[in-house]
Amino acid sequence: MINNRLYARLVLDKLNEVNYDASVAGLAYGLSADTEGLVLSIYGYNDKLHILLSNIVHEMKNLVVTKERFEVAKEASERSLRNWSLEDPLSHASYYSCYMLSEPCWTMEELKQALMGKGNAECCSLVGIRAEDVQGFIPRLLSRFHLEAMIHGNVSAKEALQYVDILQSKLKSEPLGWLSVELSRSRLLPTRTAPPRRHNYSRSADRQTQK
Repeated sequence: MINNRLYARLVLDKLNEVNYDASVAGLAYGLSADTEGLVLSIYGYNDKLHILLSNIVHEMKNLVVTKERFEVAKEASERSLRNWSLEDPLSHASYYSCYMLSEPCWTMEELKQALMGKGNAECCSLVGIRAEDVQGFIPRLLSRFHLEAMIHGNVSAKEALQYVDILQSKLKSEPLGWLSVELSRSRLLPTRTAPPRRHNYSRSADRQTQK
């Protein structure tokens, strides 16, 4: 999960070089990590979207993780995890509800420990995740994966398949079989065998108790 987050940050950092040209052309993109993998989104005028997608996938495949940019991405991730404790109680309640009811899911403290190399996190040294750890993680991440795409708007079925072909041809990854796909699962809460006991209090009983 932490490697996915750092990888997404580093790709977006690299894409800042083309961000201005894309925005002028009426295009936008996003790349984020969640518990099931990576989420790539592109939107804008459809006549140039295939060029934007091709450029993004090229950077994803050929990203070179420099120590300087890695430290910037790691610091930003650490700051984001640290600042989460300052968010409103509703956000905390929603997150911990998801944590208790879904798997896989991690607390912010667990993610912070993985980032800084504490606990039993994979791919971490004693001083935390390093640039070479993420660089080595990229080919493992992109060598085999399960691809799902949702394409809508002013686009034909043929054009939609061309977008998928760009992803598959440039990443050159082997498809991951359904039996190997790990999806989020919801936990079943135990059912009560008896209704909760209710206590009825009357004001007269309270007065007698106080006397």
